[in-house]
Amino acid sequence: MNLVNDLEATLLLAIGLSAKRGPVDLPAIMAAVDLSPGALAAEFKLTDAFQRLATHGLIVASAQGLALSDIGQEILAAQPKKAATPELRIERLKATLTDYHASGDDEPIAITVEQVRAAISSHRAGIRAPAKNMLLPKKPQPEADKRTGPWRKGKGPMRGKRKP
Repeated sequence: MNLVNDLEATLLLAIGLSAKRGPVDLPAIMAAVDLSPGALAAEFKLTDAFQRLATHGLIVASAQGLALSDIGQEILAAQPKKAATPELRIERLKATLTDYHASGDDEPIAITVEQVRAAISSHRAGIRAPAKNMLLPKKPQPEADKRTGPWRKGKGPMRGKRKP
């Protein structure tokens, strides 16, 4: 690929993260793109990045959604698993994509700007929705005092009164 920008590398990485078990829809991809700080760009730039990755044969579309092609999976598998920073990982992926030369032009994916805009808005609406975090431990409930007797205030026959 010639002149790879950060968005294409981030998008390829996001599709690889979100499509581990099969093809995924656009809101799931936008959620994975949003993991990189400041990566959600203008809708037309994302649409162009989808088109470039598809025409170079790195992503494929199916009825269930988008997924990495075999070549895209090989490129991501060749990347080191751990990097010092996410920016370094994206830079390494950009260098690999710059060296990649497609064998032929594949057909572009029919993703419109409106579809990308709807996916971003549904992702952002999901972020704003209040959700209960089930992973946090429950706060301990205060235990009732099990000791009862006449020496306890308000309990027993003397009801907290002292003897004269």
